[in-house]
Amino acid sequence: VTPVEISASRVHHDGEDYAVGWVRDVSARQAAERQLREREILYRASIEATLDGFWQLDGHGVIIDANSAYARMSGYTVEELRGMPISALEAVERPEDVAARIERLRRCGVSTFESRHRRKDGSLWDVEVSVLSTELGGGRFFAYVRAPQRIGGGGGLNCCSRPAWIWPRRRAATTSTGWRPRSSTPPSG
Repeated sequence: VTPVEISASRVHHDGEDYAVGWVRDVSARQAAERQLREREILYRASIEATLDGFWQLDGHGVIIDANSAYARMSGYTVEELRGMPISALEAVERPEDVAARIERLRRCGVSTFESRHRRKDGSLWDVEVSVLSTELGGGRFFAYVRAPQRIGGGGGLNCCSRPAWIWPRRRAATTSTGWRPRSSTPPSG
Protein backbone atom coordinates (compact mmCIF):
# COMPACT_ATOMS: atom_id res chain seq x y z
CA VAL A 1 0.00 0.00 0.00
CA THR A 2 1.40 3.38 -1.01
CA PRO A 3 0.22 6.47 0.85
CA VAL A 4 -1.18 9.03 -1.58
CA GLU A 5 -2.65 12.50 -1.52
CA ILE A 6 -5.64 13.06 -3.78
CA SER A 7 -6.74 16.46 -5.04
CA ALA A 8 -9.82 17.00 -7.15
CA SER A 9 -11.44 19.98 -8.81
CA ARG A 10 -14.51 20.61 -10.90
CA VAL A 11 -13.78 22.13 -14.28
CA HIS A 12 -16.38 23.58 -16.65
CA HIS A 13 -15.33 23.30 -20.31
CA ASP A 14 -17.45 23.73 -23.49
CA GLY A 15 -20.65 23.64 -21.48
CA GLU A 16 -19.73 20.41 -19.75
CA ASP A 17 -18.66 19.81 -16.13
CA TYR A 18 -15.66 17.57 -15.57
CA ALA A 19 -13.93 16.27 -12.50
CA VAL A 20 -10.15 16.55 -12.65
CA GLY A 21 -8.00 14.75 -10.12
CA TRP A 22 -4.39 14.40 -9.16
CA VAL A 23 -2.85 11.58 -7.20
CA ARG A 24 0.52 12.16 -5.58
CA ASP A 25 2.71 9.59 -3.82
CA VAL A 26 3.49 11.05 -0.37
CA SER A 27 5.55 8.18 1.02
CA ALA A 28 8.83 10.14 0.77
CA ARG A 29 7.30 13.16 2.52
CA GLN A 30 5.85 10.99 5.29
CA ALA A 31 9.20 9.24 5.77
CA ALA A 32 10.95 12.64 6.02
CA GLU A 33 8.34 13.88 8.54
CA ARG A 34 8.75 10.71 10.61
CA GLN A 35 12.55 11.10 10.55
CA LEU A 36 12.21 14.74 11.64
CA ARG A 37 9.95 13.74 14.56
CA GLU A 38 12.44 11.05 15.59
CA ARG A 39 15.32 13.56 15.50
CA GLU A 40 13.33 15.97 17.67
CA ILE A 41 12.72 13.17 20.20
CA LEU A 42 16.44 12.30 20.15
CA TYR A 43 17.40 15.98 20.57
CA ARG A 44 15.01 16.44 23.51
CA ALA A 45 16.13 13.19 25.16
CA SER A 46 19.80 14.19 24.75
CA ILE A 47 19.44 17.57 26.40
CA GLU A 48 17.13 16.30 29.12
CA ALA A 49 19.46 13.41 30.03
CA THR A 50 22.26 15.69 31.21
CA LEU A 51 22.58 17.07 34.73
CA ASP A 52 24.02 20.24 33.19
CA GLY A 53 21.80 23.11 32.18
CA PHE A 54 21.36 23.56 28.43
CA TRP A 55 20.43 26.54 26.26
CA GLN A 56 19.95 26.96 22.55
CA LEU A 57 20.35 30.68 21.78
CA ASP A 58 19.64 32.78 18.75
CA GLY A 59 22.34 35.04 17.30
CA HIS A 60 21.42 37.85 19.69
CA GLY A 61 21.70 35.80 22.89
CA VAL A 62 17.98 35.13 23.35
CA ILE A 63 17.07 31.68 24.65
CA ILE A 64 15.25 29.59 22.03
CA ASP A 65 15.22 26.45 24.13
CA ALA A 66 16.41 25.24 27.53
CA ASN A 67 16.33 21.98 29.41
CA SER A 68 14.67 21.14 32.70
CA ALA A 69 18.05 20.94 34.51
CA TYR A 70 18.70 24.65 33.87
CA ALA A 71 15.09 25.43 34.77
CA ARG A 72 15.55 23.67 38.14
CA MET A 73 18.87 25.43 38.80
CA SER A 74 17.52 28.88 37.92
CA GLY A 75 14.03 28.61 39.40
CA TYR A 76 12.39 29.52 36.08
CA THR A 77 10.23 27.20 34.00
CA VAL A 78 11.45 26.19 30.55
CA GLU A 79 8.57 28.24 29.12
CA GLU A 80 9.68 31.33 31.08
CA LEU A 81 13.25 30.90 29.85
CA ARG A 82 12.25 30.73 26.18
CA GLY A 83 12.46 34.22 24.73
CA MET A 84 14.54 35.54 27.66
CA PRO A 85 17.82 37.28 26.82
CA ILE A 86 20.77 35.73 28.62
CA SER A 87 21.69 39.21 29.86
CA ALA A 88 18.61 38.93 32.13
CA LEU A 89 20.23 35.92 33.84
CA GLU A 90 23.81 37.19 33.83
CA ALA A 91 24.74 38.79 37.16
CA VAL A 92 28.38 39.77 36.44
CA GLU A 93 28.35 41.24 32.93
CA ARG A 94 26.27 44.16 31.72
CA PRO A 95 24.13 43.64 28.58
CA GLU A 96 26.77 45.38 26.43
CA ASP A 97 29.45 43.03 27.86
CA VAL A 98 27.26 40.04 26.97
CA ALA A 99 26.87 41.42 23.42
CA ALA A 100 30.66 41.81 23.13
CA ARG A 101 31.17 38.23 24.36
CA ILE A 102 28.69 37.00 21.73
CA GLU A 103 30.65 38.80 19.00
CA ARG A 104 33.94 37.28 20.22
CA LEU A 105 32.28 33.88 20.30
CA ARG A 106 31.13 34.25 16.69
CA ARG A 107 34.77 34.75 15.68
CA CYS A 108 36.34 31.94 17.72
CA GLY A 109 33.57 29.32 17.61
CA VAL A 110 33.86 27.90 21.13
CA SER A 111 34.26 29.26 24.61
CA THR A 112 34.34 28.05 28.19
CA PHE A 113 34.13 30.63 30.96
CA GLU A 114 32.95 31.18 34.51
CA SER A 115 30.28 33.64 35.54
CA ARG A 116 27.45 34.14 37.98
CA HIS A 117 23.73 33.86 37.20
CA ARG A 118 20.69 35.31 38.90
CA ARG A 119 17.90 32.92 39.84
CA LYS A 120 14.24 33.84 39.63
CA ASP A 121 14.20 34.49 43.40
CA GLY A 122 17.11 36.96 42.99
CA SER A 123 19.79 34.75 44.56
CA LEU A 124 23.09 34.35 42.73
CA TRP A 125 24.95 31.16 41.79
CA ASP A 126 28.31 30.48 40.19
CA VAL A 127 28.33 28.79 36.79
CA GLU A 128 30.74 27.42 34.23
CA VAL A 129 29.45 27.89 30.69
CA SER A 130 30.64 25.98 27.60
CA VAL A 131 29.34 27.44 24.34
CA LEU A 132 29.53 26.37 20.71
CA SER A 133 28.75 28.84 17.92
CA THR A 134 27.14 27.54 14.72
CA GLU A 135 25.87 29.02 11.48
CA LEU A 136 22.53 27.19 11.83
CA GLY A 137 19.47 29.40 11.54
CA GLY A 138 21.51 32.52 10.86
CA GLY A 139 23.86 31.92 13.79
CA ARG A 140 22.87 29.90 16.82
CA PHE A 141 24.69 29.03 20.00
CA PHE A 142 24.50 25.86 22.05
CA ALA A 143 25.52 26.20 25.69
CA TYR A 144 25.91 23.86 28.63
CA VAL A 145 25.81 25.47 32.06
CA ARG A 146 27.06 23.74 35.20
CA ALA A 147 27.66 24.69 38.79
CA PRO A 148 31.46 24.59 39.40
CA GLN A 149 31.03 23.04 42.87
CA ARG A 150 29.45 20.03 41.14
CA ILE A 151 32.54 19.56 38.96
CA GLY A 152 35.23 20.33 41.53
CA GLY A 153 35.89 24.04 41.04
CA GLY A 154 36.88 26.07 38.05
CA GLY A 155 39.98 27.17 36.28
CA GLY A 156 39.00 30.70 35.30
CA LEU A 157 38.73 30.04 31.56
CA ASN A 158 38.25 33.03 29.28
CA CYS A 159 36.42 33.53 26.01
CA CYS A 160 37.98 31.58 23.18
CA SER A 161 40.13 29.46 25.46
CA ARG A 162 40.01 25.89 24.28
CA PRO A 163 40.60 23.22 26.91
CA ALA A 164 42.21 20.07 25.53
CA TRP A 165 38.90 18.19 25.63
CA ILE A 166 37.24 20.66 23.20
CA TRP A 167 39.20 19.59 20.10
CA PRO A 168 38.18 15.90 19.98
CA ARG A 169 34.58 16.96 20.61
CA ARG A 170 34.78 19.43 17.71
CA ARG A 171 35.29 16.53 15.32
CA ALA A 172 32.28 14.75 16.78
CA ALA A 173 30.24 17.97 16.62
CA THR A 174 31.18 18.39 12.97
CA THR A 175 29.92 14.92 12.16
CA SER A 176 26.69 15.00 14.16
CA THR A 177 25.56 18.63 13.72
CA GLY A 178 27.12 19.81 10.48
CA TRP A 179 29.08 22.44 12.45
CA ARG A 180 32.34 23.40 10.81
CA PRO A 181 35.24 24.89 12.79
CA ARG A 182 36.53 28.26 11.65
CA SER A 183 40.05 26.87 11.95
CA SER A 184 41.04 23.28 11.33
CA THR A 185 44.16 23.56 13.46
CA PRO A 186 43.92 23.43 17.26
CA PRO A 187 45.84 26.16 19.02
CA SER A 188 49.20 25.09 20.38
CA GLY A 189 49.76 24.87 24.12
